[in-house]
Amino acid sequence: MLWERPGEACARGGRLACAGDLFGSKVDLAAWRRLGALVDAGMRGVREACPRCEIAIHTSLGNRIAEFSSVGIGDWYELLLNHTTSPSFDRIGLSLYPAYLAPHPSSRPASALENIDALASLARRFPGKRVYIAETAYPQRGTAPPPHRFAASPLGQYEYLRAVLSRLAQALPEAQRGGVLWWERNESCDDALFSPSGVASPALLHGFVHGRLPRRVALRKTLL
Repeated sequence: MLWERPGEACARGGRLACAGDLFGSKVDLAAWRRLGALVDAGMRGVREACPRCEIAIHTSLGNRIAEFSSVGIGDWYELLLNHTTSPSFDRIGLSLYPAYLAPHPSSRPASALENIDALASLARRFPGKRVYIAETAYPQRGTAPPPHRFAASPLGQYEYLRAVLSRLAQALPEAQRGGVLWWERNESCDDALFSPSGVASPALLHGFVHGRLPRRVALRKTLL
């Protein structure tokens, strides 16, 4: 995973490259060559060990689509393709957390759903690759991240997940829908799909399947 957080200082020698070297107004081609060599080696190793495995390049760029536009995100993956010689990767994985939203062009936080809407042009640019949300989460208790469309409750968590799946279905052609992976952030237990007492949340029980939330489950939300 090529990981960075906005505003984080770059430790030269601790990471392969600064985020600004790989994405932004001043692209460092030497950094891209180093990155390309590393990714090449990794893909060769995977394909030698498991020729049928699909390879995903997973980045945190999902939260930055509205900031840089999906064209900019596409440029990032295009540069990676241009600096690798191995057979291309199969999937584009994006982390998408409402808690880490990047600025929107209108100077307000872009919602996770707005970022998903922008994936349509990314899919058109890479028609042979599946696009999936490699990490996302939403709290079932505590404080809801802005813009507070969904409550920080078991039901709000379920509604967020259903909205993510619905918007993905609208933004991506069926052949390019790679799915959604839920990820509980290390610094918060509020995003878990279980209550503190181990009871499965409505999102876990019903969020990943089609259909409406059963009434009896919705009524139990205050007990979780």
